[in-house]
Amino acid sequence: MNLLQKGDKIRIIAPARRIALDELQTAMYLLRECGYRVDLGKHTLGSYHQFSGTDAERASDLQDAIDDDSVSAIWCARGGYGGIRIIDRIDFSKFKQNPKWICGYSDTTALHALINNSLNLPSLHCTMPLNIQNQEEIDAPTLSETSKNSIHHCGLDPQSPDDKGACPLVKTKEMLKQVQHDGLVFRSSPYKFSAKMEKFTLP
Repeated sequence: MNLLQKGDKIRIIAPARRIALDELQTAMYLLRECGYRVDLGKHTLGSYHQFSGTDAERASDLQDAIDDDSVSAIWCARGGYGGIRIIDRIDFSKFKQNPKWICGYSDTTALHALINNSLNLPSLHCTMPLNIQNQEEIDAPTLSETSKNSIHHCGLDPQSPDDKGACPLVKTKEMLKQVQHDGLVFRSSPYKFSAKMEKFTLP
């Protein structure tokens, strides 16, 4: 699995519940600020009952993202219910040859379980674009001890030169979460949504 680099493409798909474009804007903005390219699956903004599309449409978005060599990571837009309905439709042959990061939690857990246990590959159990919408923008406040502790648990160092104890975009403890799954931890800076992934050994 390759670490993400500036210029890599991250595709946002909605394998479960439907989502609106305005609920994705903040996450897309942050990814572009980090230098990533971002696009959406064909049916990401679709609607079919509670879902973003029919089972076939949602499965095709996941399959297209897996098979598209230009996509380096797949970020599930939100949780809910629906992913478990499409897993059996997916052909993971190309994914095994060219694995890429699949990111999300909640409904995405079923996908993580298959990737981790059946394919023996890592994935990222992490926050989703929906959770980054409508965050309160604040003007470079000094972090409280509680916020510093939240940063610490996210894998951040508030004393590092990049962090300087301030978060100009959003409330850190609301936006940033520890992302730990099968020996991977995702590190982030308050100024950058996605910065670094490191391997570590679980006790």
